[in-house]
Amino acid sequence: MTQHSVRPLLDFIADSPSCYHVVANTAAELTAAGYVPLSEGERWTLAPGGRYFVTRNSSSLIAFRVPETLTGGFMMAAAHSDSPAFKLKEDYHSNIGETNTLTSQYAESTRGQASAYVMTHKKKRSAKIAKNIISAILVAALLSVAVYYFYNLYRYHHNKPSYGQDYLYNTWIADDGGVYSLKEDSSVIKETGGITTIGSFYVENPRTLIMEFPEKTESYQFRINEETGAMTWTRYINDVPMKTTLVVKPDTEN
Repeated sequence: MTQHSVRPLLDFIADSPSCYHVVANTAAELTAAGYVPLSEGERWTLAPGGRYFVTRNSSSLIAFRVPETLTGGFMMAAAHSDSPAFKLKEDYHSNIGETNTLTSQYAESTRGQASAYVMTHKKKRSAKIAKNIISAILVAALLSVAVYYFYNLYRYHHNKPSYGQDYLYNTWIADDGGVYSLKEDSSVIKETGGITTIGSFYVENPRTLIMEFPEKTESYQFRINEETGAMTWTRYINDVPMKTTLVVKPDTEN
């Protein structure tokens, strides 16, 4: 066997880096040789002596020829190859001892195609692993946030103050001497330095009390002393805690 005799095979392999190329190139050669393409989804009409081929998923091909006379059925032969898996030795020895060397151009091209195929799959695999790692980190972060949120929600519902008659609607004394009386009709009476101011209040959230007066709005954050159980409101201005703290006036009747 000489280099010239294998050139068509080498050209075919070089032009067929994947199974899809193999099927397309084979189909073209079969069509040029008089074979008729068939469709799996249609009824076949075969004629004696006819030549046909059919493809599936553009990755496999079956070609056959109908005998002129059919007496005992068909004899079929099949071949299979994975792509890219066409391998030829650069140096081979024929039976008569002749040594022939394939051109380095083909050898380099096949090695290059195989190398590119491997590198592409390595990159895809690395990208998939990185994507899975990032997804796992995001899921873990979301779970951590969810656990933290529900834990605090649980802790709040088991320790939240009661805004009932015995708690919110009281007279509160501020450490600056002011007195605040919270009424059930959501009004509040503030007495500071002999001056009485009437306003309104509402609970913005379970731990935030808002008092609105004609001249200003005061915001207080609820606190519970874990050691004594004392309930206080700390005044905030622009999210900065001030020294003003409200405590329940002793022996205050509701």
